[in-house]
Amino acid sequence: MAIRKKTPALKIEAKPYALIMHEQPLVLCCIYKLLQQIQTHCLVLDDLIDESLIVRSLAALGMPRRFVNGIHKIDIPKFLRKTKNTKQDHQLKWLNNIIEEMSLSTLTEAKFYQNIRTLAKSTKHPRLYFRLYLFCYLKQVSDPFRQLVDELNSDYGNNEDSKFLLLNIIGISESDINKALIGYELAEQACDSLLVNQDEESIHLQSYSCIDIRILLANVELPQKFIPVISSHPELNSVEHLIRQCYQLNYKTSLTPLDFSSDQFIPMFEYLETAIALKQRGVNILLHGEPGVGKTELVKTISSALGCDLFDISKNSNNDGRGNLSENMASELLRTQVLCEQLGNIILLVDECDDFFYESVSRGRNIRKHQINKILECSIKPTIWITNNPSSLDDAYVRRFDIVMEITSPEPENYENKIRKLSKGLRLSSEFIKHICHHKNLSIAHIEKTINVTKTFGLTATNAEEQMTMLLNGYLVAGSYPKLKDIQKSSRLDYDLSLTNCIGHDLSVVQKGINRLGESRILLYGPPGTGKSAYAKYLAEEVGMPLITKSASDLLGCYVGETEKNIAAAFDEAKEKNAILLLDEVDSFLNSREGSSQNWESTMVNEMLTQMENFDGVFIATTNFNKKLDHAVARRFDFKIKLDYLKPEQSIKMFKQLTAQISQKSKVQINKLLNLTPGDFAVVARKSALLGTFTESEILDILIDESAYKQTEAKPIGFI
Repeated sequence: MAIRKKTPALKIEAKPYALIMHEQPLVLCCIYKLLQQIQTHCLVLDDLIDESLIVRSLAALGMPRRFVNGIHKIDIPKFLRKTKNTKQDHQLKWLNNIIEEMSLSTLTEAKFYQNIRTLAKSTKHPRLYFRLYLFCYLKQVSDPFRQLVDELNSDYGNNEDSKFLLLNIIGISESDINKALIGYELAEQACDSLLVNQDEESIHLQSYSCIDIRILLANVELPQKFIPVISSHPELNSVEHLIRQCYQLNYKTSLTPLDFSSDQFIPMFEYLETAIALKQRGVNILLHGEPGVGKTELVKTISSALGCDLFDISKNSNNDGRGNLSENMASELLRTQVLCEQLGNIILLVDECDDFFYESVSRGRNIRKHQINKILECSIKPTIWITNNPSSLDDAYVRRFDIVMEITSPEPENYENKIRKLSKGLRLSSEFIKHICHHKNLSIAHIEKTINVTKTFGLTATNAEEQMTMLLNGYLVAGSYPKLKDIQKSSRLDYDLSLTNCIGHDLSVVQKGINRLGESRILLYGPPGTGKSAYAKYLAEEVGMPLITKSASDLLGCYVGETEKNIAAAFDEAKEKNAILLLDEVDSFLNSREGSSQNWESTMVNEMLTQMENFDGVFIATTNFNKKLDHAVARRFDFKIKLDYLKPEQSIKMFKQLTAQISQKSKVQINKLLNLTPGDFAVVARKSALLGTFTESEILDILIDESAYKQTEAKPIGFI
């Protein structure tokens, strides 16, 4: 193990004692104990450590500058004998106060102290490892302490007095260390101890016939990633708890196995399921594909489906510039495998594994092939490796993977299902989702990031779509790809549930029930344009489900039995895609059987009854003529809700979406129009956009014309 080079003392501004953290008083206690040991054993200070380093350390650890300034050299022996020197008397009093206050009760309040004690209890030698852990922790969090330890180790490496002092500061003996590191317990101890050397390799992965205590104490550390958790976590209850805090990837995936190609998902799932059950070793899977096609999301979904925790090694490897990147990651993998051996179902993830395999000595990314092969062949836990560039891997590595699979972009239709789930709450229209999913240069990663950003703005519907368009165009422009087309807001109206005049049940309450149970049969009836089909689209967007719409022309067949097959196929498709099924204008083929003259008319209704009974999803039927429906069919619906003409206040609210202002005169005129529907306002919006008429009076005139058209009565026929 290489000896750490001395580093220059840091110039740390002194702080009041009240602001000093728990670690610093403990370091001061160690310095005080060091000085006492030197005096007690009549050792020569200058032969062991530079006195000026002690002075600088005391200043860095909080000694007021008025006690330090102007003193180039403290007379340490006199200092410890409490001589009557004004400055040194103040220094001694300041240090003694800290030592006296550093009681066990004070330490037990420190998070790091209790966490270190807990971690040491899991080892075969808890007392020894508690003191070694504490020594390493202080050395890693306190520059003054580390410099003092380096001074004792580096300049006088063969001086037995230095080793004697270090052991006394820690409170252990040479025989304690030999007992723990040499002998038959070594293999078992490797699973317990967290100690590593400066290359982040476990010190227990080596075989010792004898131990150089000085070199050991100079190089022994705790893994750097453990330090922040040990320092700040309120209460670690085990080594496993620590490992999970450092490695476990906490993620939420809204995707399910059905969102991925079965050719990609099923082989990996079944293989990993068997490997985990049999506790097989050397299980490795390599995934590759273009950036953004969903490789990481696939791994997350498989892990979730298997009930496994996912540990991301690549994001936790020590890439702080010390040493070779590949060697650092190799050490990380080996140590993680050992630490995780006793845990439950674990899958390790190494993302962007090119850094590990790609050989480039100049860039610090090379490691011997036999080391890599050993890691692959002897891995304790199943490991999934991800790369965007499989050609950078040597064939000798590739053939050691159990499964090598290219992950390709899913079909746009599968994209749509994922985006509906991810964008739940944004109320994106089906047309917009389809538009962005079919853009060949946008990946699900682009769209997912854009959705997350848009959600932070609290935008919905058209506003959300415009924001997403701007963000997605940013990606496209950066890649020199064609931009998405702008959304013409003037020709569209946002769907607003409060602008439906529902009679029978509140549609928002129905939606909450669907969110809770995931199933319902709803019949929506009423005049044309009142928002029956629009509600089905709105509901699909809100609950994050695709919408399958079927009309009479889609289902009615020319031959006997064909319509029944089409009805069954529509329900089967909805089941397979976990979609909302909308049958529009259902009255055109589900008339009452009482007046039917043909047998096929009855069998068509019977097939609908059967499918409705067996369907456990969301089924919505719409009609303008509910009285024509077969009574048995009507009874099968959980809710029969009428969507009627808008109330005057609803009409005024919709009118405000079309113009910047509305006068009292316009309100009076709108109140007289009692046959308006949301569909009328949609027509007015499109017509005004085409004609370029946007003033209040112009839009009102168009609206009055639409209302008058529906009031026109046909001329009577026959004799009067």
